[in-house]
Amino acid sequence: MTTTDRIDPRITRTKKLLREALIALITERGYDAITVQDITERADVSRTTFYLHYRSKDELLISSFIDLYESLTPNVMVYGRDEFARNVECCDTADFDHVAQHADFYRVMLSERGSMIFLLSVMGYLQTMFTHDTFKSLLPPPEAGEPRLPLNFMAAFMAGAELGVVKWWLDQGMQPPAAEVARMQFELAAYGIAHALRIDEQTEERSDK
Repeated sequence: MTTTDRIDPRITRTKKLLREALIALITERGYDAITVQDITERADVSRTTFYLHYRSKDELLISSFIDLYESLTPNVMVYGRDEFARNVECCDTADFDHVAQHADFYRVMLSERGSMIFLLSVMGYLQTMFTHDTFKSLLPPPEAGEPRLPLNFMAAFMAGAELGVVKWWLDQGMQPPAAEVARMQFELAAYGIAHALRIDEQTEERSDK
């Protein structure tokens, strides 16, 4: 990394202060009720400094979500076709552990006090993640043929399901525990994914031998 590539720690600190102020204010008042002025006052940062980094509170919101979610990356498990074919319970709790850590924030943002911009941005982010990360390791080999369903359709379905399950879980007081709700979500989705990506054919071939 060159000197010019290094991120100034003052910038990192300022962004962290703004993100923390935003999240705290959202949980207290709801998203629409807060302004850039509210955020800068809570963070003890000038408006001029705010606009050096973000054009609006919407941009800060989306940037904050991405920063929070991408902190999960080292903990997210990637599964291959063989694990699906062997019916391994691919139940990764990282998403639900993340939601539990920021439960008050997500309760507001997935309610009428939240933001449609946030909802659409999260949907788009999850769709990209499913298409380029989750499904990539599950794609059938060329000789097996194309997936039965378009990947972007599957990604849209999974993104919507993920948000729906998260909201349901929060409404239930985060019960059952993360491990159980992850297992339930996987069980419900796995058969459709296996069919669309021809993993069920792989299982059938093994049972015939």
